Amino acid sequence: MDSAVAQLLSDPTAAQQNADAFQRLKPVCSQLLYRRSDAQQLQQCLNELHRTLADVPPRGLVRCYDYVTYPLLFMLDGIAATRTPTAAPHTASSNGASSSAVSLAVPAMKNDRAAESMLDGMLLLLERVGSSLEVDQVLLLLQRLVAVLQLTPEQATEEVRP
Repeated sequence: MDSAVAQLLSDPTAAQQNADAFQRLKPVCSQLLYRRSDAQQLQQCLNELHRTLADVPPRGLVRCYDYVTYPLLFMLDGIAATRTPTAAPHTASSNGASSSAVSLAVPAMKNDRAAESMLDGMLLLLERVGSSLEVDQVLLLLQRLVAVLQLTPEQATEEVRP
Protein backbone atom coordinates (compact mmCIF):
# COMPACT_ATOMS: atom_id res chain seq x y z
CA MET A 1 0.00 0.00 0.00
CA ASP A 2 2.77 2.46 0.90
CA SER A 3 4.57 1.68 -2.35
CA ALA A 4 1.38 2.35 -4.33
CA VAL A 5 0.94 5.73 -2.62
CA ALA A 6 4.60 6.59 -3.17
CA GLN A 7 4.29 5.66 -6.84
CA LEU A 8 1.23 7.88 -7.27
CA LEU A 9 2.93 10.80 -5.55
CA SER A 10 6.07 10.44 -7.66
CA ASP A 11 4.23 9.96 -10.98
CA PRO A 12 1.39 12.45 -11.58
CA THR A 13 0.73 10.86 -14.99
CA ALA A 14 -0.12 7.56 -13.29
CA ALA A 15 -2.45 9.35 -10.89
CA GLN A 16 -4.22 11.03 -13.81
CA GLN A 17 -4.51 7.71 -15.70
CA ASN A 18 -6.04 6.09 -12.62
CA ALA A 19 -8.50 8.96 -12.19
CA ASP A 20 -9.42 8.84 -15.88
CA ALA A 21 -9.95 5.08 -15.75
CA PHE A 22 -12.18 5.38 -12.72
CA GLN A 23 -14.23 8.18 -14.29
CA ARG A 24 -14.82 6.04 -17.39
CA LEU A 25 -15.65 2.87 -15.46
CA LYS A 26 -17.82 4.41 -12.74
CA PRO A 27 -20.98 5.08 -14.81
CA VAL A 28 -21.21 1.53 -16.16
CA CYS A 29 -20.03 -0.29 -13.01
CA SER A 30 -22.45 1.63 -10.82
CA GLN A 31 -25.37 0.37 -12.93
CA LEU A 32 -24.48 -3.32 -12.98
CA LEU A 33 -26.16 -4.38 -9.75
CA TYR A 34 -29.12 -2.06 -10.32
CA ARG A 35 -29.86 -4.05 -13.48
CA ARG A 36 -29.47 -7.46 -11.79
CA SER A 37 -33.11 -8.51 -12.23
CA ASP A 38 -33.52 -7.67 -15.92
CA ALA A 39 -31.39 -9.89 -18.15
CA GLN A 40 -31.68 -7.71 -21.26
CA GLN A 41 -30.77 -4.47 -19.45
CA LEU A 42 -27.95 -6.20 -17.61
CA GLN A 43 -26.57 -7.66 -20.84
CA GLN A 44 -26.59 -4.19 -22.45
CA CYS A 45 -24.76 -2.78 -19.42
CA LEU A 46 -22.23 -5.64 -19.56
CA ASN A 47 -21.66 -5.00 -23.26
CA GLU A 48 -20.93 -1.35 -22.41
CA LEU A 49 -18.54 -2.51 -19.70
CA HIS A 50 -16.75 -4.70 -22.26
CA ARG A 51 -16.29 -1.72 -24.61
CA THR A 52 -15.04 0.43 -21.74
CA LEU A 53 -12.61 -2.24 -20.53
CA ALA A 54 -11.20 -2.51 -24.05
CA ASP A 55 -10.62 1.28 -24.16
CA VAL A 56 -9.17 1.98 -20.71
CA PRO A 57 -5.37 1.70 -20.48
CA PRO A 58 -4.23 -1.40 -18.53
CA ARG A 59 -2.40 0.73 -15.95
CA GLY A 60 -5.69 2.39 -14.99
CA LEU A 61 -7.53 -0.94 -15.01
CA VAL A 62 -5.11 -2.43 -12.49
CA ARG A 63 -5.97 0.29 -9.98
CA CYS A 64 -9.71 -0.15 -10.65
CA TYR A 65 -9.70 -3.96 -10.65
CA ASP A 66 -11.46 -4.38 -7.28
CA TYR A 67 -14.05 -1.74 -8.20
CA VAL A 68 -14.87 -3.51 -11.48
CA THR A 69 -14.88 -7.03 -10.06
CA TYR A 70 -17.11 -6.21 -7.07
CA PRO A 71 -20.37 -6.46 -9.05
CA LEU A 72 -18.96 -9.12 -11.37
CA LEU A 73 -18.26 -11.46 -8.44
CA PHE A 74 -21.91 -11.19 -7.36
CA MET A 75 -22.88 -12.11 -10.90
CA LEU A 76 -20.43 -15.00 -10.95
CA ASP A 77 -22.05 -16.35 -7.78
CA GLY A 78 -25.44 -15.80 -9.41
CA ILE A 79 -24.58 -18.00 -12.40
CA ALA A 80 -24.25 -21.06 -10.19
CA ALA A 81 -26.96 -20.06 -7.72
CA THR A 82 -29.62 -19.67 -10.41
CA ARG A 83 -28.78 -22.99 -12.04
CA THR A 84 -28.42 -25.38 -9.11
CA PRO A 85 -31.30 -26.73 -7.06
CA THR A 86 -31.42 -25.30 -3.58
CA ALA A 87 -30.02 -28.12 -1.52
CA ALA A 88 -29.67 -25.96 1.58
CA PRO A 89 -32.31 -26.71 4.19
CA HIS A 90 -34.57 -23.94 5.37
CA THR A 91 -33.75 -22.77 8.85
CA ALA A 92 -35.86 -20.94 11.35
CA SER A 93 -34.70 -17.48 12.29
CA SER A 94 -34.96 -16.00 15.75
CA ASN A 95 -38.47 -14.66 15.00
CA GLY A 96 -39.65 -18.05 13.71
CA ALA A 97 -39.63 -17.08 10.03
CA SER A 98 -38.17 -19.46 7.51
CA SER A 99 -35.20 -18.35 5.45
CA SER A 100 -33.10 -20.02 2.80
CA ALA A 101 -29.33 -20.25 3.17
CA VAL A 102 -28.97 -19.45 -0.54
CA SER A 103 -29.81 -16.00 -1.84
CA LEU A 104 -30.11 -15.19 -5.55
CA ALA A 105 -28.39 -11.83 -5.63
CA VAL A 106 -28.43 -11.61 -9.44
CA PRO A 107 -31.43 -13.44 -10.90
CA ALA A 108 -30.62 -12.20 -14.44
CA MET A 109 -27.65 -14.58 -14.47
CA LYS A 110 -30.14 -17.37 -15.19
CA ASN A 111 -30.13 -15.96 -18.73
CA ASP A 112 -27.30 -17.58 -20.70
CA ARG A 113 -26.61 -14.51 -22.83
CA ALA A 114 -26.28 -12.23 -19.80
CA ALA A 115 -24.07 -14.80 -18.06
CA GLU A 116 -21.90 -15.16 -21.16
CA SER A 117 -21.55 -11.36 -21.40
CA MET A 118 -20.41 -11.22 -17.77
CA LEU A 119 -17.87 -13.99 -18.32
CA ASP A 120 -16.60 -12.27 -21.48
CA GLY A 121 -16.11 -9.04 -19.53
CA MET A 122 -14.30 -10.83 -16.72
CA LEU A 123 -12.06 -12.59 -19.24
CA LEU A 124 -11.21 -9.32 -20.99
CA LEU A 125 -10.38 -7.68 -17.65
CA LEU A 126 -8.11 -10.58 -16.73
CA GLU A 127 -6.41 -10.53 -20.12
CA ARG A 128 -5.68 -6.84 -19.76
CA VAL A 129 -4.41 -6.84 -16.14
CA GLY A 130 -3.79 -10.48 -15.19
CA SER A 131 -0.05 -10.31 -14.74
CA SER A 132 -0.39 -7.30 -12.44
CA LEU A 133 -2.85 -8.88 -10.00
CA GLU A 134 -1.98 -9.79 -6.45
CA VAL A 135 -2.25 -13.40 -5.32
CA ASP A 136 -5.27 -12.75 -3.08
CA GLN A 137 -7.17 -11.17 -5.99
CA VAL A 138 -6.57 -14.23 -8.18
CA LEU A 139 -7.40 -16.62 -5.35
CA LEU A 140 -10.73 -14.88 -4.67
CA LEU A 141 -11.71 -15.18 -8.32
CA LEU A 142 -10.68 -18.84 -8.51
CA GLN A 143 -12.68 -19.66 -5.38
CA ARG A 144 -15.78 -18.04 -6.87
CA LEU A 145 -15.30 -19.85 -10.20
CA VAL A 146 -15.44 -23.30 -8.60
CA ALA A 147 -19.26 -23.37 -8.43
CA VAL A 148 -19.54 -22.40 -12.11
CA LEU A 149 -16.97 -25.00 -13.13
CA GLN A 150 -18.99 -27.67 -11.34
CA LEU A 151 -22.16 -26.99 -13.34
CA THR A 152 -23.29 -29.91 -15.46
CA PRO A 153 -24.29 -29.64 -19.14
CA GLU A 154 -27.93 -29.88 -18.01
CA GLN A 155 -27.48 -26.87 -15.72
CA ALA A 156 -25.61 -24.55 -18.08
CA THR A 157 -24.86 -24.22 -21.74
CA GLU A 158 -21.41 -24.74 -23.19
CA GLU A 159 -20.93 -20.96 -23.43
CA VAL A 160 -21.49 -20.50 -19.70
CA ARG A 161 -19.36 -23.38 -18.49
CA PRO A 162 -15.74 -22.18 -18.87
